[in-house]
Amino acid sequence: MFKSLLFAGALASALLAFQPAMAADDQANPHAHHGASTPASNAPWVEGTVKGVDAHTGTVTLDHGRIENIDMDAMTMAYRLQNAALAKDLKVGDRVRFSAEMVDDEPRITRIERLKGGAK
Repeated sequence: MFKSLLFAGALASALLAFQPAMAADDQANPHAHHGASTPASNAPWVEGTVKGVDAHTGTVTLDHGRIENIDMDAMTMAYRLQNAALAKDLKVGDRVRFSAEMVDDEPRITRIERLKGGAK
């Protein structure tokens, strides 16, 4: 029994010793994703053109410039909207600005709005 208590104490000490190192690692990389994440409201705006809208699935296809915060080059791609209601007023050809963030390890549009002048 003494050996079991000694082992449990040593294990607890080792786990406690590594706890500050793990916390420091999280602070060193605050953008590391651990499962689900909550989108930040300060993601940069990116401009693009709507190439397709599917309100039923909550996706929008955008031809866009580089998205720095998620390290994505300029391209045309379908994105899931964080909220399907964001697609309500969008039409093919609309010039938009949007914010994209990684949510559950997938890029999602968290904000989108039509630019003045509407369609291209």
